[in-house]
Amino acid sequence: FRKRWIKKYTSILHCRQKWRKSSYNLRPGDLVMVTSGSHSSEWPLGLITNTVSHKDGLVREVDVKTAKGIIRRDVRKICLLEGVDELG
Repeated sequence: FRKRWIKKYTSILHCRQKWRKSSYNLRPGDLVMVTSGSHSSEWPLGLITNTVSHKDGLVREVDVKTAKGIIRRDVRKICLLEGVDELG
């Protein structure tokens, strides 16, 4: 199951978008995966604890609590898990 989940599901999670396109603003409490240069099977799970907005009101950086502590990441390096972006 794990191999299939990593191969099929995680590949569709990480979609790259331009800043020009409006999308879901991440919020504290959202469940995410923190992407990195490593293989998707090594991406840690995390919970957003804080967001940093730009002048235009869009969230550009988030603080994520992972098993190893709290880290700050650009939203382009974060994959939202629960499908909340489709719910609005």
